[in-house]
Amino acid sequence: MKRKLVSLIAVLAIVIFGGCYSMSTYQTADTVPEGKFSGGVGFSTLQMDTSSDTDSTAEDVANSFLGGFQMLELFFRYGIADNMDIGFKLYSSNLALDFKWRMLPRESMFRAAINAGAVYTSLIFTSGWGVYVNAILDFTPAKWITIYFGPKYMYTHYNIDFDESSDSDGIFPEHYYGGFIGISLNFGKLSLRPEVSFYKIAFNLNDINTSTDEGYLFQPGIALNFGY
Repeated sequence: MKRKLVSLIAVLAIVIFGGCYSMSTYQTADTVPEGKFSGGVGFSTLQMDTSSDTDSTAEDVANSFLGGFQMLELFFRYGIADNMDIGFKLYSSNLALDFKWRMLPRESMFRAAINAGAVYTSLIFTSGWGVYVNAILDFTPAKWITIYFGPKYMYTHYNIDFDESSDSDGIFPEHYYGGFIGISLNFGKLSLRPEVSFYKIAFNLNDINTSTDEGYLFQPGIALNFGY
């Protein structure tokens, strides 16, 4: 029973006090031209289903809480070369920095890019960091629409420290495997981007037990992006 309660407390603490890491992309394979800026705002809902050997009551509570976590994101990008840009994203208690390299010409109907970044979070008694890499592929059949998608992997590392006497302190590494698909509806310098992300999660509850729990994360969202 003690282990079950500790597992539940740890999961809820990460969400409430540390903020979930967003798995959104809101990017096509295109890059911002050198010396130009772009930015936007996104809104999404995190839905998570966990599977573990906790009892049904604890798992139901965790799933119910995690099933409706709302997330508002602000993001900006700056072109450092014709086919490279950098960006940052701010949401919850998290700050993410990333780099993107476009491998095919901007005018191509089909494009591809590599995107990699890191994220840091710190709030109250939790802190953590993560790194991720993904490929972005897109297809532009007409000037007003771009379909983008790709695979993504992310590794995150949480530290929870309630107090010196707490049995629920611990380190929580997580692995996310999955991908995303979205549509960019382009209206001049503005674009509307509905997107869906889906990931499998594997996480170890170190310092609490030696088992590996698994779950699934579903994140539908939409972003308004202003271009260069």
